[in-house]
Amino acid sequence: MSKRVIKLGTWDGNPIEWIVLKEDDFSALVVSKNVLFPRRFDPSSNDWNNSEIRAYLNGDFFRQAFTDEDRKSVVNAFVDWRKTDVFLLSEGEAKSYMSGAELTASSKWRLRSSAEYFSNVNYSVGSDGSFDYCNILDVNGVRPAVYVKI
Repeated sequence: MSKRVIKLGTWDGNPIEWIVLKEDDFSALVVSKNVLFPRRFDPSSNDWNNSEIRAYLNGDFFRQAFTDEDRKSVVNAFVDWRKTDVFLLSEGEAKSYMSGAELTASSKWRLRSSAEYFSNVNYSVGSDGSFDYCNILDVNGVRPAVYVKI
Protein backbone atom coordinates (compact mmCIF):
# COMPACT_ATOMS: atom_id res chain seq x y z
CA MET A 1 0.00 0.00 0.00
CA SER A 2 1.49 3.33 -0.97
CA LYS A 3 1.70 6.10 1.58
CA ARG A 4 0.13 9.47 1.08
CA VAL A 5 2.08 12.29 -0.50
CA ILE A 6 1.89 15.95 0.52
CA LYS A 7 3.24 19.07 -1.15
CA LEU A 8 5.21 21.67 0.76
CA GLY A 9 7.76 24.14 -0.57
CA THR A 10 9.31 24.38 -4.01
CA TRP A 11 12.61 23.46 -5.62
CA ASP A 12 13.72 24.58 -9.08
CA GLY A 13 10.28 26.13 -9.54
CA ASN A 14 8.39 22.89 -8.86
CA PRO A 15 6.39 21.89 -5.78
CA ILE A 16 8.25 19.45 -3.52
CA GLU A 17 6.34 16.21 -3.01
CA TRP A 18 6.92 14.50 0.35
CA ILE A 19 6.13 10.89 1.26
CA VAL A 20 4.54 10.65 4.71
CA LEU A 21 6.56 7.93 6.47
CA LYS A 22 5.03 8.02 9.96
CA GLU A 23 2.59 10.14 11.94
CA ASP A 24 1.71 10.78 15.55
CA ASP A 25 -0.83 13.14 17.10
CA PHE A 26 1.27 16.23 16.43
CA SER A 27 3.61 15.71 13.48
CA ALA A 28 4.55 13.57 10.52
CA LEU A 29 7.97 12.46 9.33
CA VAL A 30 8.24 13.10 5.58
CA VAL A 31 10.98 12.57 2.99
CA SER A 32 11.11 14.07 -0.48
CA LYS A 33 9.62 11.73 -3.04
CA ASN A 34 12.44 12.49 -5.46
CA VAL A 35 16.12 13.32 -5.35
CA LEU A 36 16.16 17.13 -5.31
CA PHE A 37 19.83 17.84 -6.01
CA PRO A 38 23.32 16.29 -5.86
CA ARG A 39 25.75 17.15 -3.05
CA ARG A 40 28.77 15.80 -1.21
CA PHE A 41 28.45 15.00 2.49
CA ASP A 42 31.48 16.83 3.86
CA PRO A 43 35.12 17.43 2.88
CA SER A 44 36.66 15.67 5.87
CA SER A 45 34.29 13.71 8.14
CA ASN A 46 31.20 11.49 8.17
CA ASP A 47 29.91 13.15 11.37
CA TRP A 48 26.34 14.24 10.55
CA ASN A 49 26.02 16.86 13.30
CA ASN A 50 29.02 18.85 12.06
CA SER A 51 28.69 18.11 8.35
CA GLU A 52 28.65 20.51 5.44
CA ILE A 53 25.45 18.91 4.13
CA ARG A 54 23.61 19.44 7.44
CA ALA A 55 24.62 23.12 7.42
CA TYR A 56 23.44 23.48 3.82
CA LEU A 57 20.09 21.75 4.42
CA ASN A 58 19.32 23.89 7.48
CA GLY A 59 20.62 27.09 5.90
CA ASP A 60 20.41 27.78 2.18
CA PHE A 61 18.08 24.89 1.35
CA PHE A 62 15.63 25.71 4.16
CA ARG A 63 15.48 29.38 3.15
CA GLN A 64 15.18 28.68 -0.60
CA ALA A 65 12.76 25.74 -0.53
CA PHE A 66 10.26 27.07 2.01
CA THR A 67 8.38 30.34 2.24
CA ASP A 68 7.90 31.98 5.64
CA GLU A 69 4.44 30.38 5.75
CA ASP A 70 5.85 26.94 4.80
CA ARG A 71 8.48 27.19 7.55
CA LYS A 72 5.70 27.48 10.15
CA SER A 73 4.69 23.91 9.21
CA VAL A 74 8.17 22.48 9.81
CA VAL A 75 8.73 21.10 13.30
CA ASN A 76 12.15 21.68 14.82
CA ALA A 77 13.09 18.22 16.07
CA PHE A 78 15.96 16.45 17.79
CA VAL A 79 17.85 14.33 15.28
CA ASP A 80 20.95 12.56 16.60
CA TRP A 81 20.77 14.61 19.82
CA ARG A 82 20.76 17.97 18.05
CA LYS A 83 17.88 20.30 17.16
CA THR A 84 17.36 20.51 13.43
CA ASP A 85 14.76 21.43 10.84
CA VAL A 86 15.95 19.49 7.78
CA PHE A 87 17.93 16.27 7.82
CA LEU A 88 18.80 13.11 5.94
CA LEU A 89 17.18 9.86 6.96
CA SER A 90 19.28 7.36 8.89
CA GLU A 91 19.80 3.86 7.56
CA GLY A 92 17.42 2.55 10.22
CA GLU A 93 14.68 5.06 9.35
CA ALA A 94 14.92 4.29 5.63
CA LYS A 95 14.77 0.53 6.28
CA SER A 96 11.91 0.83 8.80
CA TYR A 97 9.65 3.33 7.07
CA MET A 98 10.19 2.97 3.33
CA SER A 99 9.12 0.25 0.91
CA GLY A 100 11.34 -0.99 -1.89
CA ALA A 101 9.47 1.16 -4.40
CA GLU A 102 9.85 4.25 -2.18
CA LEU A 103 13.60 3.65 -1.85
CA THR A 104 14.19 3.68 -5.60
CA ALA A 105 15.19 7.00 -7.11
CA SER A 106 16.75 8.58 -10.18
CA SER A 107 20.22 8.26 -8.62
CA LYS A 108 22.07 7.02 -5.56
CA TRP A 109 21.03 9.12 -2.53
CA ARG A 110 22.61 9.88 0.81
CA LEU A 111 21.73 8.84 4.33
CA ARG A 112 23.14 10.48 7.46
CA SER A 113 24.36 7.22 9.05
CA SER A 114 28.12 6.84 9.33
CA ALA A 115 30.03 3.71 8.44
CA GLU A 116 31.24 2.42 11.77
CA TYR A 117 34.95 1.91 11.04
CA PHE A 118 35.63 4.51 8.38
CA SER A 119 35.60 8.28 8.90
CA ASN A 120 35.23 8.99 5.18
CA VAL A 121 32.24 6.75 4.43
CA ASN A 122 28.52 6.90 5.14
CA TYR A 123 25.46 4.96 4.06
CA SER A 124 23.49 5.57 0.90
CA VAL A 125 20.68 4.02 -1.11
CA GLY A 126 21.30 2.95 -4.70
CA SER A 127 18.95 4.01 -7.49
CA ASP A 128 17.55 0.46 -7.36
CA GLY A 129 16.70 0.81 -3.65
CA SER A 130 19.61 -1.28 -2.33
CA PHE A 131 21.62 -0.09 0.67
CA ASP A 132 25.24 0.77 0.03
CA TYR A 133 28.15 2.90 1.18
CA CYS A 134 29.55 6.04 -0.39
CA ASN A 135 32.57 8.24 0.18
CA ILE A 136 31.80 11.55 1.86
CA LEU A 137 33.40 13.38 -1.10
CA ASP A 138 31.20 11.63 -3.68
CA VAL A 139 28.47 13.83 -5.11
CA ASN A 140 25.24 11.86 -4.62
CA GLY A 141 21.55 12.68 -4.60
CA VAL A 142 19.82 14.30 -1.65
CA ARG A 143 16.30 13.49 -0.47
CA PRO A 144 15.74 15.81 2.49
CA ALA A 145 13.50 14.83 5.40
CA VAL A 146 11.53 17.02 7.81
CA TYR A 147 8.91 16.73 10.49
CA VAL A 148 5.77 18.70 9.67
CA LYS A 149 2.77 19.72 11.78
CA ILE A 150 -0.39 17.81 11.00
